[in-house]
Amino acid sequence: MYNFPHYLDKLNTELTKEGLEPMSKRLVQHYVHSGVIPKPQRKGRFSYYDDQHIATAVQLRQHQKMGLPS
Repeated sequence: MYNFPHYLDKLNTELTKEGLEPMSKRLVQHYVHSGVIPKPQRKGRFSYYDDQHIATAVQLRQHQKMGLPS
């Protein structure tokens, strides 16, 4: 489980490894609010993401690179 800053760092590291463009904090939040990425677990004021959240975001970027709708 990762808190948001660590999740964003890990996500962007994975995206870079795949040769994909990094995601901004706002874009990740947009995807969560629109239901494209599942909502994270919440504990108080904090959100926690797991490896499945990272995999979903990487897959979104791969689809975008291929020109598929996200």
